[in-house]
Amino acid sequence: MIRYLFVLVYFDARRFFSKIAAKGSGLQPSIRLSSKGDFQAIMRDYYKNGFVVIPNYWSNDKCSSLVNELDSLFSNPSISSSLNEDIRIYDAQNYSKIAKDFFSDEQLQQVSKWATGLKLENYGTMANRVEPNKSALGSGGDWHRDSNYCQFKTLIYLTDVSGVDDGAFQIITRSGSVFSVLSSNIRMKKKLTETRWTDLEIQRLGVSDKIRTVIGKAGSLVIFDTSNLHRGAANRNKYRYALTNYYYSNLVNQQYGYNPGN
Repeated sequence: MIRYLFVLVYFDARRFFSKIAAKGSGLQPSIRLSSKGDFQAIMRDYYKNGFVVIPNYWSNDKCSSLVNELDSLFSNPSISSSLNEDIRIYDAQNYSKIAKDFFSDEQLQQVSKWATGLKLENYGTMANRVEPNKSALGSGGDWHRDSNYCQFKTLIYLTDVSGVDDGAFQIITRSGSVFSVLSSNIRMKKKLTETRWTDLEIQRLGVSDKIRTVIGKAGSLVIFDTSNLHRGAANRNKYRYALTNYYYSNLVNQQYGYNPGN
């Protein structure tokens, strides 16, 4: 347990000093995630809340083309897997050129370093389709942290998400620091290593006012720290398609022996 706590502190410190370094030296002007905002402004929002949304990162046509490809791939049981209404293809970059564009996006790779202060590797791109069901949980189940130490993902909507009932991504802002992890787990009498939370536990924790729901058109990009509590909301309306990149530090496995998240 002491070693695990050291991991939390180490990753949190790297994230903190990366934020300080960004303020002092300026961020790379060559990175252009949005036509409407500079990279510095985007990262300020990320550092403040643990996530940021960039509209129109991909065109609607590009998203539509990939959705058509995925519908065919999802019907192949040798490469797809399902958990309730969430149908996934891991390592989608191996089956689709468009998905590989997301996997190989060098800008996002650079952003991961600024966001965490770590040299991260993209372990794979996951494509998923969440089917509507009035009684099921959303993608990824209920509230969770992928791990209790700093991690990074990028997600792009491939279809319009107009409201929470479209299976929107939700995140609880500023819930990923060492202090937040320790205080929340102690208050709810959870082990330090526990990462799964029910909606009732979130209500009891008193952080419902910090929940942010990401609404966006197809092509909207979300970059976020998955040590913040997050989930895919229950999808009640229509099929929701998305891609997710999984970025991890080799330090997690090589030095500390932990499996790098969900």
